[in-house]
Amino acid sequence: MLYPCSENGLVSLLRPLYLALRCRRPYVPAASGRARVYSTSVNEQLTAGELAQVQRLESIAVLGGGITGLASAYYLTKELPHSRVVLFEADEGLGGWIQSKTVDVGNGSVVFEQGPRTLRTALPNGPVTRSLISQLGLEDKIVMTPEDSVASRNRYIYYPDRLVRLPMPPTSVWELLKTLATEPLFEGVPMGAIKELLRPKGQWKIDESIGSFFSRRFGPELVNNILSALCHGIYAGDVWKLSAKSLFPFAWHGEEKYGGVLMARYKTWALEAQAQERDGSRGVILQKADGEMMQGLRSDMEKVGQKPSMDFWLTPGVYALKGGLETLTKALESALRENENVRIETGVAVGAIEPDVATGCIRLTSRDSNKPLGTYNHVISTLPAPTLHALTPPTILSTLALTPYVTVMVINLFYSDPNLLPVQGFGYLLPNSIPYAQNPERCLGVIFDSHASPGLDTAPPGTKITVMLGGHWWDGWPSYPSCADGIAMAKTLLARHLCLNAQPAAYHATLQRDCIPQYTVGHHMRMQKALWELGADAWSALSVAGSAFNGVGVNDCVRGARDVVKALGKGKPVTGLEGYASDETTWVRTVFREQRE
Repeated sequence: MLYPCSENGLVSLLRPLYLALRCRRPYVPAASGRARVYSTSVNEQLTAGELAQVQRLESIAVLGGGITGLASAYYLTKELPHSRVVLFEADEGLGGWIQSKTVDVGNGSVVFEQGPRTLRTALPNGPVTRSLISQLGLEDKIVMTPEDSVASRNRYIYYPDRLVRLPMPPTSVWELLKTLATEPLFEGVPMGAIKELLRPKGQWKIDESIGSFFSRRFGPELVNNILSALCHGIYAGDVWKLSAKSLFPFAWHGEEKYGGVLMARYKTWALEAQAQERDGSRGVILQKADGEMMQGLRSDMEKVGQKPSMDFWLTPGVYALKGGLETLTKALESALRENENVRIETGVAVGAIEPDVATGCIRLTSRDSNKPLGTYNHVISTLPAPTLHALTPPTILSTLALTPYVTVMVINLFYSDPNLLPVQGFGYLLPNSIPYAQNPERCLGVIFDSHASPGLDTAPPGTKITVMLGGHWWDGWPSYPSCADGIAMAKTLLARHLCLNAQPAAYHATLQRDCIPQYTVGHHMRMQKALWELGADAWSALSVAGSAFNGVGVNDCVRGARDVVKALGKGKPVTGLEGYASDETTWVRTVFREQRE
């Protein structure tokens, strides 16, 4: 079982009080001699008020047909089977940034991922997506990267003019010390760690950039050489603009509670070691909301016959899906189209979102025709933050307009020769500190797909690579390179870095405009303001989910969709931003025990 065990954490999250929804149904269903039956998927005991809220949710609109919107609609069909769900997507197709392209290379095909390509099993959000995949019957599509694979053991940073392997298990102590002492990439890092242990707690701040925070604690070398590369790989963002409070909450709050980052890590490790010695339990320190979510997830999984082991929760891993990650979005789309209570409207862009004060519902209007799209008991928006702000009155959600986005060009290349790479591994990232002459293309990172996610192609083994250009380095550019220019730039970069001069058998480039939201300094405070505005009675029928709010990864988006829908299924008011209710965070030890038969 999962047991969230409270410890001496920070002050508990404050949660705002919301006025109850006062929705009437937006349109009358066809006359029928049968009474409509209301239920939730888990048949929980609800109060009279909560049951009334659930019964009023006869129609729900989901805005956006990416992974968050599809997952939201799917969860709605499970939690609120009596509700009619309408999903609006401005584009003609669904799936959002998850785009898998199968390319014929003559003697078979290869899968080019033009967006996300792999998923992690790691806590807290990895198990949510794994559970969804299981519900959709896609377990046989999972291609797991083994822990002892070259992709798991070998990850690189290119600095200053060569690939440097990051020390990862099972690196020996001697090899680790040698690497830290001889590689320019790690210059200043060991001494910075020692100084961090001795450095006093800094003055409290509302927020701080990742660069500022870790430079203050460890020194600038760690930031410029390593953390900037990490931020390129995850956020395509600038380490000197991204928020430490929002993206490194354990380190941020650890300094406040324990006086430093390493001391916080040591204290939590010591607590875990003591607990394991005391009762043999295995646990992990998580935010309280994450522990509670996992307890609920396990309960839900058990009710549908899934019995996850401790390895399901605690074993780290990376996996892909046969056919690409689009297999997941296609399965969600198929499940929704088969449900008679779901209607999918593609090519329909919402132009305005307005509250109906008299009923407490939400009215939607079309952007192109200015025609009404209906009035709904509840609306879940998975749109980009600035887009949502533009659709609502200017006096509300103004802080959402301040969330910047970055553009990334993704170049996929396949070579018939499987032995072109000088090293084997997941790939490499490029830090801010790399000399310009080594990266005039403004590359963020390179993924060795043939090592990172093998087993997806029907063609004989070859060398498959993805090059990612742009991100924050393209901020302010009036225009972007063409796809043809991007392919040429990728080839030039690979020749310089890897001495790869062969011509690819297949290639493809995609410009993903404004694809990754940036949680810049002050993100928590901006989301907190949006939380209070959505909590007002007039807007209590609007919730948000998606990469702009609670994490940019696929797992984060699926978790956000589930959280909103679970709250609706329990008759609870929900904005999707409850995690921002307080400036502080409660940390708990979540304990895992084997399930007894």
